[in-house]
Amino acid sequence: MATKVASKAAELAMPGWKAVTTQRADTAKAFVAVRVDSHGVDVAKLRAKYFGSKASAIDSARRVAADGEIVTLESSSTSKSGPKKLRVLVSGGKVTGVQG
Repeated sequence: MATKVASKAAELAMPGWKAVTTQRADTAKAFVAVRVDSHGVDVAKLRAKYFGSKASAIDSARRVAADGEIVTLESSSTSKSGPKKLRVLVSGGKVTGVQG
């Protein structure tokens, strides 16, 4: 659940949307036991292969996003078209990403 500060920042940045609290389902019940028959390639090797020297920049961007909070917003519009809920990433008091 997002803090009040993050919720207020999201509402200010997204007019017409209101922050709502969501109940998370018990994730332990959602997962079933999976038998793994092989292992994957090391992520560090994949980064070096596909991103080269840019891998460190990607890691730093990921660290910035890691301190953010996800806020669920609900549309206050009565229109039937468009999304009714969306999620935004708030980091440093600013909306840095939107999904939905």
